[in-house]
Amino acid sequence: MKRTTFARKMLASGSAAIGLLIGAAAPAFAGGGYLQDAGFESPVVSGAVSFATGAQLGPCANGSPYTGADYKCWLDYAGQVDLVHNDYAMGGVKVVPNEGQQFLWLAGQRTISATGASAYYPGAVSQAVTVPAGSTRTLSFVYATMPVPGASSVLHLRVKSCTANGLNCTIRVDQYLSSTSTGNPASIGWKAVRYSIPVNTDQSLVQVQFESALAASPTAPATTGDPVVDNTTLL
Repeated sequence: MKRTTFARKMLASGSAAIGLLIGAAAPAFAGGGYLQDAGFESPVVSGAVSFATGAQLGPCANGSPYTGADYKCWLDYAGQVDLVHNDYAMGGVKVVPNEGQQFLWLAGQRTISATGASAYYPGAVSQAVTVPAGSTRTLSFVYATMPVPGASSVLHLRVKSCTANGLNCTIRVDQYLSSTSTGNPASIGWKAVRYSIPVNTDQSLVQVQFESALAASPTAPATTGDPVVDNTTLL
């Protein structure tokens, strides 16, 4: 089982560990529609490679007048996220993405202080893209729980439609999606979902956010695993 953490400084400078980060970029899947790197295929990695807050997965574009750092790329805006390649094995069994060769693992970070206090920092990514004003877009993707036996997870999805500068937004989706691990890396148990995203006539930007969550509600039991995402599409 191979998992490597990249320091934030290395990510910012484009440095990579030999034999782990195979390519700096890869073409996005055509099925992604408006989303770039829709299948989390960029950068190409070997095993599971971790990225820290502020890292960009794949190349970003100039989003003027949008000033956000997540324009046409996935930005790790909180906690730790991993890109997982299909050569990553758990218990000697290699993982199988829903499509392509890689998927996103919203690993997050659990820490314990010197006093014994615990804290959880969710793993989270976002991407903003330009879409036609006054239209209705369709977001689809698949999700599951990282296949650790007995684990469960919650994926928090937030989708906003915004003005071109990204300053005035309307929340279109705010959903918590639960899943239970199959415990089998070769059959992760991907679940497909689809949402309609209305865009007002004064709006031309859609922002998609994926985040791990401790629970679906304050009264729900805490999760024991991490969500994974693949095969995103915004049409």
